[in-house]
Amino acid sequence: MEKKLANAARGFKAVLLVLAAMRIWLCFWHLPFVEGIAMRKNNPEFAQFYWPCVVWIWCYALPRSLADIGLFRVLSRVQHGSVFSNEVSRTLSRVAFMALFVTLVCLAYGVALAELGAAQPGISLITLFMSIVGAGFFFGLRTLSFTVRLING
Repeated sequence: MEKKLANAARGFKAVLLVLAAMRIWLCFWHLPFVEGIAMRKNNPEFAQFYWPCVVWIWCYALPRSLADIGLFRVLSRVQHGSVFSNEVSRTLSRVAFMALFVTLVCLAYGVALAELGAAQPGISLITLFMSIVGAGFFFGLRTLSFTVRLING
């Protein structure tokens, strides 16, 4: 059973690394510089929104990337067989609060767009969906952290 758990953790770590690399490339290079510069050039009426959008993307991506580091640490502990430890509990708790922060950033983005009158139905639905999923991750990870802490004693 431990061998299967170690193999599953190794697979999840590989998927996590690929997704983190894609997010880092997308949020820290492609969207701000490649697409952002093209947007400013092709649509100069939206040029004033360039830096606020870049800051929002970075406020989303940075805690999400830090959460990936925490999840990678948890999976490393699972891979080596120490699933129920205080370190795993603390790391899961930190990742939960990073998920909450990302959720609040998404909600703030949706409210800001609505206040500016720029909220389109698709963006509003995506923002709502991301907020619900983020809140679910927060409560799920906090519950898991509390359970690990109870099991560990």
